[in-house]
Amino acid sequence: MNDKTKTKEQLIDELEELHKKITELEALVEIRHTRVEEKLKAAREHAQNIIDSSNDMIISVDNDRRIVEFNRAAEENFGYRKEEVLGKHVDMLYKDPEDGNTRSKKVRDSGKMVTEITNVRKDGTTFPAFLSATVLKNTAGEAIGVMGISRDTTDRKRAEEERLRRERLEGVLELAGAACHELNQPMQTISIHLELLLEETPDDSQFRERLKTIEKHIARMSEITGKLRKITKYETREYVGGIKIIDIDKSSE
Repeated sequence: MNDKTKTKEQLIDELEELHKKITELEALVEIRHTRVEEKLKAAREHAQNIIDSSNDMIISVDNDRRIVEFNRAAEENFGYRKEEVLGKHVDMLYKDPEDGNTRSKKVRDSGKMVTEITNVRKDGTTFPAFLSATVLKNTAGEAIGVMGISRDTTDRKRAEEERLRRERLEGVLELAGAACHELNQPMQTISIHLELLLEETPDDSQFRERLKTIEKHIARMSEITGKLRKITKYETREYVGGIKIIDIDKSSE
């Protein structure tokens, strides 16, 4: 009887010991699980901080092209708060929605894309942007969406336009200087001979009227060369055939 009682007691002790170990293991697993969750949370927060601290706009969409990420740079450039666009279709950010759809197909077909686009802000204004997009995949290699990193190129385009404007102006100034130099000497020669002809031609002569006409045109040519020398900016006007030519009057103001 005592042996049987002792065996039962031993069994109870063993069960209690086993329960204790199970409890300890569960606690250990819970601790490790908590630590893993904390590490995952820290990693997500770190990744979000990197995304939000970026000077570039970072926007991610799911497979239905619904916005799932919209960083602070995107908020500042587009004028939307993140909460306003999450779940919305990304075409709302394109000036031409069809253009957005076309580029989406391109990046999904090739896996990545670098291009220039035209975006539209909340207030309706537009701006050019340089976009680098790539397909996002899960651990199984399945496409789960697209991430785009873009930058407003308004300032760069303005700088490029200013550079081209200066180059055009330099070209115009060189041409104007050469034209003035080449025209002045023959104009002076013509003016001298014209004065001599006017002195020798009677006031009532019909030929004198023609000489006076020539004199007016020479004065006009002198006025034009004077304006050419004063050109300080590049302004154009419409000409025959839809082409544009330099507006001498506005360019020399």
